[in-house]
Amino acid sequence: MKSEVPDAIKEVRHLQVNRMPGDHVLKILMQKVRSLDFSLSVLERYLEESNSKYGSIFREFDKDLGEKDLDVQKIREDIRNLLESQEIIAKDVHNLISWQSLVSMQLGNLVRDNAILRSEVEMVREKQQSVDNKVLVCTSGSSSWTWRFGNNIVETDYSSSLAVSTRSRPSQVLEAAEAHHINSSSLSKTNETTPHILLHQIGEKQEMVWNDQGLGADEVNVTSASAVTIKRYSRLEKLEANLAGVRASIREAARVQNLTSTHEDPDYVPKGPIYRNANAFHRSYLEMERLFKIYVYEEGDPPIFHNGPCKSIYSTEGRFIHEMEMDNNIYKTRDPDEALVYFLPFSVVMLVQYLYAADSHNTDSIGRAVIDYVNVISDKHPFWNRSLGADHFMLSCHDWGPRTSSFFLICTTSP
Repeated sequence: MKSEVPDAIKEVRHLQVNRMPGDHVLKILMQKVRSLDFSLSVLERYLEESNSKYGSIFREFDKDLGEKDLDVQKIREDIRNLLESQEIIAKDVHNLISWQSLVSMQLGNLVRDNAILRSEVEMVREKQQSVDNKVLVCTSGSSSWTWRFGNNIVETDYSSSLAVSTRSRPSQVLEAAEAHHINSSSLSKTNETTPHILLHQIGEKQEMVWNDQGLGADEVNVTSASAVTIKRYSRLEKLEANLAGVRASIREAARVQNLTSTHEDPDYVPKGPIYRNANAFHRSYLEMERLFKIYVYEEGDPPIFHNGPCKSIYSTEGRFIHEMEMDNNIYKTRDPDEALVYFLPFSVVMLVQYLYAADSHNTDSIGRAVIDYVNVISDKHPFWNRSLGADHFMLSCHDWGPRTSSFFLICTTSP
């Protein structure tokens, strides 16, 4: 029987036949090492050539980068200087705007002072006219002259024409008219005995005034009827002049577009985007505190007039009426000529309470009360008829406030 155990000698021989010799392996390894050394030498030579070739370029790049860094630092310094200059310019612009606002405010004050000065000059002229009013009357085509000085009438005859200056003093009215129908017998005996004396005195005084004013160069002969009048400004025109000055100051203040007002005010200075123009609003408010005046009519009796609820949902009417009745109200004036608006002191709540019949839906009684009140104040005062009620107002928080104010239309359209 054969043994199945393999023969060890045969297997070793078989392996030795297929095995590579060791010297051959060493030879292959040496070849690879030499190839690797050659590759390394080539790489080193390439790196040396690359370093020699690109080293100068990199050095130039480094130099350029250093110069660029210096330029960047200079640019940053210039930007900082520009920002500082911008801040200085902004401060200068703000100072210029403040100066412009101050100048505009001073111009507005000058306009108002000019209007006030004109009104004072007109008052002086009126007073001077009341004292020195003289009238000269001549008979055209004849030598008969009549002087009226105060209450004294003096008549005299001249053979030659009288030269009178066409310039007139502001407080003097010079008239020339025909005097054919003047009856010399109606003059008093006193005037008949002293015509030449009075005429001589008046003529000397008049000649002295005209010569002092340098009017002798413009003397002409009086041959026809003529009159020189003086422009007098009413109190309403003076008030309108003040309002014109106020409007001019507000328009000037509106040119400043800052979010904060440039006007000084110890109470409050408007600022922020909530205001369309904080400077114009502040100027308008300051002018209102200075000039805005309300006149409260004294006609009418409580409880409908000069009275209102103060402890209900309609207390706005009563509180406003009572505030306007107080004498320490800075907006109230007792002089109606200096008022800008006029308040009708009746309460719609009281009209409804005392005149309206519940559930009747008839407001004629309220309308009659309003119309009667307007008729009373328009007959007693000229202010309603002057503006047809445009500068008059009432205050109401009641539902029937618009219905009550609709009766004013009847007052403005009625003859």
